[in-house]
Amino acid sequence: MTLVFSVHGRDTLWVVADRRLSYGGLRPPIDDAVKVMCLQTSDGVGVLGYAGLGATSKGTQPSDWMSAALRGRGGMDFEQSLGVLTTVAIRDLPRHLVSVPGGGHSILAPAFLRGIGPRIYSIDTVVSRERQQLAYRFTKHECTDVPGSPPPRFAVAGVGC
Repeated sequence: MTLVFSVHGRDTLWVVADRRLSYGGLRPPIDDAVKVMCLQTSDGVGVLGYAGLGATSKGTQPSDWMSAALRGRGGMDFEQSLGVLTTVAIRDLPRHLVSVPGGGHSILAPAFLRGIGPRIYSIDTVVSRERQQLAYRFTKHECTDVPGSPPPRFAVAGVGC
C-alpha cells in the first residue's frame, strides 16, 4: 500500500510518500524506494509522487522510468511533460500493473507555474487482471468548474490494500 500526500501553501509545496517497496511475500520488503521526484520545466517546477507499481520485475522503479521518459526533451512546459508521461504510462504500465493489487498506478503532480501559480495534476492508469481493459486519465484539479480556478490545497493518492 502506498499513500502520497500533497499540501500547497501560498509559497510552498510539500509532498510526502512512504519509502517501502514490498513484493507480496516473494521476497523481503525494502525501505529505500524513491516514490517522489522533482520536475523542472520551462514554465515552472513541480514534484511527482506516485502510488501503485513499486518496481518492474527487473527492478526499475517508476521514478527512474519517468526520468528516462523525459530525458533529452528540454524546452517543454509542465503540462507537455505530463502529457509525455501519460503517453508512456499508457504504453508501458499495463503489462506491469497486472501484478499490482487493484491493477492501478497514480502519479500526483503538484506544481508552481510561472504566471499562473499553484496547480495540481494527476495521471491515473488502471488495468484489469485479465489485461483486457485499460482505463486512464490525465486530470488538472481545480476547486470549481471555472477554468483557471485555484487548485485544492490538499491532494491524496493511494493504491493498494
